[in-house]
Amino acid sequence: RVPLVIAAALYSFPSLRLAILMAIMISGGQSSLWGGILASGISITVVYIPQYFRTIRAEVLRIKGSAYVESAKVVGASTWRIMTKHLLKNSTRTLPVILTLNSSAAILTLAGLGFLGFRIEPTAAAQWGYDLNRSVSDATAGIWWTSTFPGMAIVLIVFGITLPGESLNDLA
Repeated sequence: RVPLVIAAALYSFPSLRLAILMAIMISGGQSSLWGGILASGISITVVYIPQYFRTIRAEVLRIKGSAYVESAKVVGASTWRIMTKHLLKNSTRTLPVILTLNSSAAILTLAGLGFLGFRIEPTAAAQWGYDLNRSVSDATAGIWWTSTFPGMAIVLIVFGITLPGESLNDLA
């Protein structure tokens, strides 16, 4: 019950706000290469872990009462065998769907963090959100192409990841 309550509490926050909060708490407001990577990675992980937890839990509860799990119990299979052979094997069919859809949302969250200033040090690594932030002042001066290419890169990568995810969702 405790992990379920923690996951529900994390899931109730808006994802970008929770990522910003985690990035501030982890990096302490300082921007460096490893601090930015650590803050971005942990904040995105904390934002999206509850979805995996809830999905796997729902699948396990659904499969737990099925006939083949009950028959394995009657035959005398061990709990470990039932978990690995029946529950985990059948519950991981939905994980690739969630992984592809969440990875595109994670890219958007990372770009949002970079745009708002919670990023890796700009001289250490390139980041599309930071590039978009820098191009805001250029757009008002009539230099539109500095925001076009990072924006198109974000759109294309998210679209390229979401399409296979939707196809996997239709197949599942």
